[in-house]
Order: sequence, then structure tokens, then C-alpha cells
Amino acid sequence: MFANIIKSKYHSDPIIFEMKITKQEKLIFKEILWNKPVYSYKKTAGSILVLSGSKGREIVPIQIMETLFRVGLGLPILGFPEGLLRTYKEILPTEMSLPLEETLSGSMSLKSLSTILKFAKESDLTLIGPGMSQNAETVQLIWEVIFKSSKNIMITSNAINALLVGFELLKKNGSSLTKFTDQRNSKKKNTVLVLTPQELIKILRVLEYEDINLTMLSNNKAKYLNEVALKLGWLIVLIDSDIYVASKDKLILTEVRNTSGHQNVLIGIVSAFLSQNEKKPLEAITTAIYIFKISINQVKISTNPQQISNTGIIKNIPAALKEAEKEI
Repeated sequence: MFANIIKSKYHSDPIIFEMKITKQEKLIFKEILWNKPVYSYKKTAGSILVLSGSKGREIVPIQIMETLFRVGLGLPILGFPEGLLRTYKEILPTEMSLPLEETLSGSMSLKSLSTILKFAKESDLTLIGPGMSQNAETVQLIWEVIFKSSKNIMITSNAINALLVGFELLKKNGSSLTKFTDQRNSKKKNTVLVLTPQELIKILRVLEYEDINLTMLSNNKAKYLNEVALKLGWLIVLIDSDIYVASKDKLILTEVRNTSGHQNVLIGIVSAFLSQNEKKPLEAITTAIYIFKISINQVKISTNPQQISNTGIIKNIPAALKEAEKEI
């Protein structure tokens, strides 16, 4: 346990707190697997609206949906630009497909907002961002979904970029970032950011740590992760060579040592567990990361570590779940 002193322009006085970093070497939250639905029957085993994909990024949603199936999610629904319907119609059942109006560049259009919010309201979780592009209209759509959704939401990849654009505009216009986050938090639902180190640095700079760089972050991950979680009131997942989960008062580290190129699989596993455990988000995310670690390690044993594929990790998820269940 150690003390951190944090200063930023948002705090007139420094915040002094103590935080223990918990290293997950074995399954920590056994109740998450113990209570996991045995049968993936529609909404009883969790439902997720996945907003993913754009022209040229067709494979991203496929990897996420395959992961959700392997984890045992009850009802995943993929929202995608309607121009990709031919790509997905032979892969996904009709009830799991949600073609959405698109921009001229083949990304999701702002015109699809009402449809998205309707389906989000009926889902346990909305996963937004992977492969959605940085088209200006799509960025506005992402911001509106985050701002207006009344349900649990997990923000990652291109949605992080859209979130940053919104934060910067608020800052430029002299509007309160806290007012926005407070409004989101008043809905009493989970908001989870899944970040790379570079994305975390960008968020820290919006929070007035203007001189932050990768070296500073690497030397003080605990301090900066907790500051972002504390300021935003959201759960933060940092995907580096290892994976951190941060809340206002907790920080859990899982040493994976091989996350590069496998982020979509991790996002899929995390979102599935999160949708099934709304009241225990930190525990669910931490457990999902442990399953991801086991799956990678088992694939390593049977193949060249340099040739680990997302397909191999996804196919191995059921075996990883069985292995983890031995620790219950």
C-alpha cells in the first residue's frame, strides 16, 4: 500500500489517498463464475448491443460476435452500417442483425441515433466503438449515444476518439466536463472506458495534465489510472502488455504479457461478463480478463507463441472457462 498525492487544475487542494494494487494471479472473484448462466438462452444470459464496423473494417465485428458466442452470451445484436448487410447476412441470424443508416463513406450515420437508443434501452449493455471509423458524422453519433443512453455502456477504440473530441469541445467552449460526467453518472449505470496507454494520456491531458508523457505514465500508472477513475466516476480498463482495472478506490493488475493484436477478443469477453453482472462490474471485468489470460496461455502451449491468432484464442474460450472453474 502506498500514498499518492494528486494535483491538477481541477482540484484546489491535493487529494491524498492510499491505494493497494491487487495482482490477480488466481481467480479472485469466484462468485462471478459460480453464478454464470449455464444456458445461453437469450436475455437470461445477458444481452448486448454491439455498435461496430465500417467500410474496410468488416472483420472487427465478426471477431467480437464470435467471442460473445463462445463466452455464452444470450443475445448479442450487431449494429452496423447497412452497406455491410451482404457481408454479415450469412453469418448472423436475422434477429442478431441491425443494419443502420450510413454515411457516404460507409460508416454509421447520425440518422440512426433513434434506432440505436431504442435497441440500447432493451439491452443490458451497449458496446460502442470497435472499427466505427473517425468520420465526423459518426463521431457526433457516438457522442450522442454516450450522452443520451440510459443504460450500461462500454466505450472503446474509435468511440474513445469521439469522446475526446467531445471533451475538447467542452473545454474550448468553457463548459463543465464535470457537469457532463455527473449527468451520465446520475443514471446509476455502469460506464467503462477501455483504453490504450496513448488514449489514457490524451484523456489525462484533457484533465489538465498537459505535460504527461508515456514515460511518466509508465512510472506512475496507479496514480494516473486512479485519478481518471476518480474524476470521471467511471471504470477504467488499461490494455498494455498487462491489463489494469481501476475504480475510484481499487486497482487490479493481471499480468498477461501478450495483448497485442488481441484487443477485440478481450473486449468481447469483458463485455459479455459485464452484461451478465451489472451490479458487480469491477469483479466481472477482472474475471473476464483472467479468462482471456488463460485462453492465451493455453493456446501458447499448443502453438508457436509468435503465431497466436484471434481465432485460436476465441475457439479456446470454452476450455479456458472450464479451467477457471476448477478454482471455484
